[in-house]
Amino acid sequence: MTDTLSISTLGSSAPPSDDVVAIIGVLVPIVAIVMGIGIAMLGLWFDFRKKREMFQLHHAERMAAIEKGIDVPPLPPEFFRDFKKRNVSPTVYLRRGLMWLLIGLAVTAATG
Repeated sequence: MTDTLSISTLGSSAPPSDDVVAIIGVLVPIVAIVMGIGIAMLGLWFDFRKKREMFQLHHAERMAAIEKGIDVPPLPPEFFRDFKKRNVSPTVYLRRGLMWLLIGLAVTAATG
């Protein structure tokens, strides 16, 4: 028996196309869920890193002020609020609502 590979032996070892479609059909939702969770975790990690760096810089500034005998500056109010929340005007909510309404109408028209 020889150990040579021919095109016929390679072709017979490939899975049928129905199996490939079934495998892709199972993998797409799994990848979507994993990527969605991964992107959310990445956003939380970047937010944590930003806050940690701000605290470290402020701590170093406070320690330098204590060493020099200068009055310690008070903690800024930015440390006690959420970075994600901004003052949003009602027009922003109206724009978002109209945008989602028009997207819903377009999807309905396209599929109906």
